[in-house]
Amino acid sequence: MVIDQGIGRTQQTLSLWRRLLTSVRDRYLCKEDLQVHQGKWSTMEQGTRCLRELAVLEIIFSEDERFPKSPDDVQCTSQMWVRFAWLGPEMYSRYLAMLQWREGEDKVGVLVNKLRIYEDTVTAPFRTHVSSVETRLAEQVRSLIEEGHQKLKKELKEEIYHISPEPTRVSAIRSRYLPARERGYTPRGNLWSFLREHGEDMRKWDGKPTSSLAARVCELKRETPTTKSSSRAKPAPVSQAQNSRRYRKNDMTDPLEGTSGTYLQGESNV
Repeated sequence: MVIDQGIGRTQQTLSLWRRLLTSVRDRYLCKEDLQVHQGKWSTMEQGTRCLRELAVLEIIFSEDERFPKSPDDVQCTSQMWVRFAWLGPEMYSRYLAMLQWREGEDKVGVLVNKLRIYEDTVTAPFRTHVSSVETRLAEQVRSLIEEGHQKLKKELKEEIYHISPEPTRVSAIRSRYLPARERGYTPRGNLWSFLREHGEDMRKWDGKPTSSLAARVCELKRETPTTKSSSRAKPAPVSQAQNSRRYRKNDMTDPLEGTSGTYLQGESNV
């Protein structure tokens, strides 16, 4: 803001660049106040800009009216060069220390051209090589990652095919509590029915534990080893009334034979 006001107050017929330099000089009293605003440079393009800024400082605070007004025409001093090298990166420090220049004779524009030539002949091919190496390494890493992903997918598929499904919570609970037959006893109702069918006094067994009923059933089974097949083979007794009904049925269903079941029964009795 102060610099803009200084440019507007200038009454002389000067270029905008000269007005800007004069306003900056009126705002700052010494060179060191402006140098603190300069930062480190990392590329050669930033380095040439930094060297020109140092030349502008020489222009601003020069008392000689014949001093050059263009940064490239300013002669480089040892103080300018030391500060320029100190603000630069380590990769350029050796070259800047070996670069031959003559104080008071070599101008900033000449040094800028030397720095650009060094950048084009040495640093640029090296950066290109580094970039190609980085690209190649990135492709190799990408292919290795893709190969690892494919291998992992294949292994996971094989494991899925070979691993049996884990039992669910319900099946785990069921396996913990086996059925009654597998636990070695039958339901209480079946034991109760068995004892009652074998003539047991059920009042005696009322309130008894199921294990006692099961023990009594085992005793009865050992005492009466009867099978269902023998009970089915034994014919049921037929009463005389059932026989007479059967004979009467035969008399009605077979009238054309001239004899009846009752008549045959009477002859056999005679």
